[in-house]
Amino acid sequence: MTQKQPSGRQSKWERERLLWEGIARELAHQMGTPLSAFMGWLEFLPQTQDPARIANELNQSLARLIQASERLHQIATPLRIEDVILDKICLEVVSYFAPRLPSSGQGIKIHVDVSENLTVGGSPVLLTWALEHLVKNSVDALQKRGGNITIKSSETRTTVTLDVMDDGEGIPARYQKRIFAPGFSTGIGGRGIGLALTRYIIENLHRGELHLLESRLDHGSTFRIILEKSPPR
Repeated sequence: MTQKQPSGRQSKWERERLLWEGIARELAHQMGTPLSAFMGWLEFLPQTQDPARIANELNQSLARLIQASERLHQIATPLRIEDVILDKICLEVVSYFAPRLPSSGQGIKIHVDVSENLTVGGSPVLLTWALEHLVKNSVDALQKRGGNITIKSSETRTTVTLDVMDDGEGIPARYQKRIFAPGFSTGIGGRGIGLALTRYIIENLHRGELHLLESRLDHGSTFRIILEKSPPR
């Protein structure tokens, strides 16, 4: 358990301060990693026998820097509304995690069961970021045992629901009311920002809902996102 555990008596100001400090650290990490890689590949460029490979690596690092910059821009400015196709961003998230999942021993598999062309109004950049954090939370819960993560959709006439489910270790009941608090983490070295940021993106910026639907020890957890459908064009 990390030593940084905010109490249940946080003031609104304290919660906001921890949230924005966490966002700053998150984005600094997202920009710092590809920037270091970019500089490393540039140093290697004069002696390489495979410049095409170096160019590809540089392009990938540049793309990650641009992504982090866009996330920073959008999280700090009024929400720019556009149509977001949910199955598309779900597949983008799966593609992001595919090379980062354990490839030996107890494997982790991600399944997408999302209806085609379900569309909500919002920011694809920020909704993708939010979904990444939920999937990352599930990946962490499966690190020691392997298992499955499923992203599943359902809908009503006016809303779309996305459930992110895993069969991991689950969240102890004593922590379940605190998991969305900025700075709270049950993982060693965790920054305690992922779920707080996800809730901010879903509820504050997109006027949706984010809940821990259920979690049982040794059975897994389900997080539920509810968003309004885009109006017919």
